[in-house]
Amino acid sequence: MKAQSGAMTQMGAHLRDMVDEAMNMAQLVFDTVKFFVSVISAGWTYASIPLYGQWKLVKTLKEAWHLINNARKVISVFWSFLNVMKGCIKGLVISFTIDDLPATPTAP
Repeated sequence: MKAQSGAMTQMGAHLRDMVDEAMNMAQLVFDTVKFFVSVISAGWTYASIPLYGQWKLVKTLKEAWHLINNARKVISVFWSFLNVMKGCIKGLVISFTIDDLPATPTAP
């Protein structure tokens, strides 16, 4: 019984950490999209300048592509972490059996 209580307390702490990390990930995605839009709009502004502007636009698009790929990698790692936590929770649920329940209280 104490082992289950300790495991559930620890699982609760891990879930709180996971929620905090999920919020940080959501902020990262939002900031990445915002930065992506500003980089693209800056590159588009340069596009009106002959030759240099087109070169700058291509360079900006390349940087934006790398930014999106890096963000995708981070999101992929976080998604894998969420799947691991889901597996741990399923394993913990399986560990609850009728034998591990406390004894039925008896009347005095």
